[in-house]
Amino acid sequence: MKRSLPGLLVAALVATLLAVPATSAPAAAGVPDEVGLFDPAEGRWHLRYPDGRITSFYFGIPGDTPLLGDWDCDGIDTVALYRESTGFVYLRDSNDFGVGEQSFFFGNPGDIPIAGDWDGDGCDTLGIFRNGRFFLGNTLGTSVADLDFFFGGAGDRPFAGDFNGDGKDTVGVHRDNQHWVFITRDLSGLPASGGVAPL
Repeated sequence: MKRSLPGLLVAALVATLLAVPATSAPAAAGVPDEVGLFDPAEGRWHLRYPDGRITSFYFGIPGDTPLLGDWDCDGIDTVALYRESTGFVYLRDSNDFGVGEQSFFFGNPGDIPIAGDWDGDGCDTLGIFRNGRFFLGNTLGTSVADLDFFFGGAGDRPFAGDFNGDGKDTVGVHRDNQHWVFITRDLSGLPASGGVAPL
């Protein structure tokens, strides 16, 4: 399925939502968020910096899903990719051309990846959305999810952000056919597996 314009819009939304620095990351204090775009047809990134610079570079192949996050906990969000055909993630610790510093299996073909700081430690990690169920991990690598719960439904589009300002990211979904957005504000009260997240 080809989604070049929606892919660019989703990447811009992801860049905006995930570029919010955590309170425990002093290196990013006072640095404004900027817009980033990813062209899924070419695997090309376009990032704007606070000083007005715009950089473009290739990272990925057509069909990859873009992600942004602070993978090395330095207060700066960098690029990553999820390759749906293999379930592999490729993370960069800089925003330029190159190979991923980390790569690992994470999810199944058809899963939708998201990134966020689920535990508030200043380091972004990954999660996946599978037919109305989220699986979130607090470490980078192939592992069992630290938290899995039901929220949303099949066909919803997941996203993440710190919606209540507590320094921890939670999840939300956009329901295209109804033009609704649903967000969670706190995941701390959920059981480790199989709970239902509150609105």
